[in-house]
Amino acid sequence: MFENENKDIIDYFLRFMVNKQHIFELLEFKEVTGISKSQTINDLIYTLKTDTNFSITRSDIIEFSRNKFRHHLYDIDNQKELILSGKLRGHSWHKAAPSRLHLTFQKWVREFLVGNLEFNKYFEKVNNVGRQEIYMLTVANITEYTITTAADEIIPNLKRFGISDVLINNLGYYVKNTHNPKTCNIDFNKNPEDAQEWLFDSGDLQRDLKTAAQAPLHMGYNRIYVIIEPVDRWEKELDFICDYIQKSIIKIENNSKKPHIFKRNKDSREIQIHTHLIMP
Repeated sequence: MFENENKDIIDYFLRFMVNKQHIFELLEFKEVTGISKSQTINDLIYTLKTDTNFSITRSDIIEFSRNKFRHHLYDIDNQKELILSGKLRGHSWHKAAPSRLHLTFQKWVREFLVGNLEFNKYFEKVNNVGRQEIYMLTVANITEYTITTAADEIIPNLKRFGISDVLINNLGYYVKNTHNPKTCNIDFNKNPEDAQEWLFDSGDLQRDLKTAAQAPLHMGYNRIYVIIEPVDRWEKELDFICDYIQKSIIKIENNSKKPHIFKRNKDSREIQIHTHLIMP
């Protein structure tokens, strides 16, 4: 059975932050046997919720998830060294959005074929986009690791594509490394709550997250926005940024920093969004 006072958060963790293999690893960790592996994940969760022969507690999922989360984030020290090494210098999308990289590469090839782009310049652009991919993933991994290790009660996501990266104070949050867009006329420092709503409305409200739609109305769309401007501060002030993020998360975890809460209509239903803005 699920620990009664934490049954909702345990259910959320099993449904949205782990896969079926993780659940059986959790059962092995708990030394629970005799559970059929042929069940669907929904049936499996129902079995765990109602079987009175054992108990799954919040402490169980905290210990289990925190022992395992480092694996999918790879070696954080190596990634920090890479950021500081200068090997990724020049990283840029060159206005090539991730969703249309193939079309952008084709455009550059055509420019090369008609003589408007030098051969070496073409590969310089391609290499910089490749560096940008590495940069984005390593910065995201460092951020997620820094947040998770800020407090012992934080529960990390174990799925490759989860709708929440962490659980803090019974709220799931997707961590988003982003920037202060030139298209936004809001002063992020003077009006952080308006800025958080703008970030959500301009990027997250329209995202087609089918799994998020299955989550409780107050859980599937929460965000922690981490904004580093200019972006090369990651290379120049890495330790300061990580320390600032951790101190901000500690304030969230101990309830001295409250989330900004607002509502939106999505897919004919009202959702409640909790957001935080972290800007060193």
